[in-house]
This record gives sequence, structure tokens and C-alpha cells, in this order.
Amino acid sequence: MIDFILGDIVALGDDYAVIQAGHIGYRVYIPSRLLAGLKKNTQYKLLTHHHIREDSQELFGFLETSDKDMFQLLITVSGVGPKVALKALGLLDARGILDAISMESVSHLTQIPGIGKKGAERIIIELKDKCGSIDSEHSAAISSSTGNRALEGDILEALKQLGYENSEVRVALKNSASQRESCQSVEDNLKVLLKHL
Repeated sequence: MIDFILGDIVALGDDYAVIQAGHIGYRVYIPSRLLAGLKKNTQYKLLTHHHIREDSQELFGFLETSDKDMFQLLITVSGVGPKVALKALGLLDARGILDAISMESVSHLTQIPGIGKKGAERIIIELKDKCGSIDSEHSAAISSSTGNRALEGDILEALKQLGYENSEVRVALKNSASQRESCQSVEDNLKVLLKHL
């Protein structure tokens, strides 16, 4: 089993990278969200899932343990193969998928190519109780800049009342963290966050 590959990216395709380790070039399928940030002739450590079937062997690569863990959970769901799981992680990171599952948000999961309403419901049913291990490892505060959970709760509640989903808010919180370092009130945070929503 190949657990990770450390080497230089020598070629990039639509959904894969070729990484040279020693004198071997490995084709590794990578979520589009991560693939877009990779550069040729640069060294990376890709955490890999070695998928073996009767007629083929494929490598799927990730930069974060949480994404690899989520990929491996998704492919345990009946009807979700590795290519669909890859598309899921191309659209959302592990945290976003966890949020969609915990909130039972079928609408978020059906945005993933290859997943319909029944497939989304199956993911929620089959993974809701299995996501604890990933969630506990990656349950960092919504906003590391304030460190104040009460304030974060107030921000979430205010944006929820405005019609925003938790997963949307988490992305905005992450993207605006540096701009909100000096914000002490809900109002100040909201002014910055609304520019990212």
C-alpha cells in the first residue's frame, strides 16, 4: 500500500498530477480545488489512497490528512466511487462536507457532480455517525482571530437569520480571518464578513 509520495510535480493534467519520486513517475488523481494550487517542478508530499480493482490500480492524492480521511469515508458509501469522492473534495474541503452531513444539507451535497438527491441522503445516513473521528481532529474554532466562542456563536446566529448556511459562513470566516483581527463586536465582524458572502 502506498501511503504517501514525496517528489517533484513534472506534469499536470485536468484531474491529475505526475509526481516523480526517484526514477518513477506516479500519476496521482487530485481534487480540482487542490490541483489548481500545484506548480510544476516543485516538491510536494502527497498523502495517497491506493485504489485497487480487478482491472486497474489508481492513486488519489491529498495535501491534508482530513481530506484523505474524508475521501476514504466517502468511498465506503454505496454508489459513491473514487471519482465521485474526488469531485466532492474538488468542490468542498473535508470541513465543508462534514458541515453538510451534520446539518443534513441535501442541497449542498447535490451540488457535487454525480450525486443526486438519493445519493446525498445515503451519504448523510451512512456517514453521520462515522464523521466523529475527522470532526474531533479538525474541530478548530470557527475563527482563530477572536478566540471567543460566544462571539462566534452570535456571528453565526446573526448570519443564519440573514439566510446564510453554516458552511457558507465558515468559508467566509476563514477567508476574512486576517481582516477581522481587530474586530471586537458582532457588528464589526459582520461588516467584514458580508463582503465575503
